[in-house]
Amino acid sequence: MATDTDPWADKDPSAVVDYSLDWSPELATSETIVTAAHTVGNGLVLDSEDHTDTATTVWLSAGNLGETALVRCFITTNQGREMVKSKELNILRQ
Repeated sequence: MATDTDPWADKDPSAVVDYSLDWSPELATSETIVTAAHTVGNGLVLDSEDHTDTATTVWLSAGNLGETALVRCFITTNQGREMVKSKELNILRQ
C-alpha cells in the first residue's frame, strides 16, 4: 500500500493496487471525513474505495502503458467542509 507521506509507487497495468491519502493535517480538531469519492483518468479503473475518519483509500486496476494518470479524491467533513487532493500516478511500460 502506498501512503500520502510516501510517493505513490508506479503502477503495473496488470496489478490491482491500493493507494491511501492521509487527511489528518488538513482536518481540524474533532473533524472527520463523512464522505469520500475518487475519480481516475488515463485508463485506470476504480475497483473500490473506502475511508476512515482521517484517511481515504482507493483500489485501482488497469491503466495506459507509459502514461501518467490523475487520481483525485473529494471529501466532505462533519463540519461541512469540502476538500480535494490530487495525485499523479505513473503507469509502467511493459
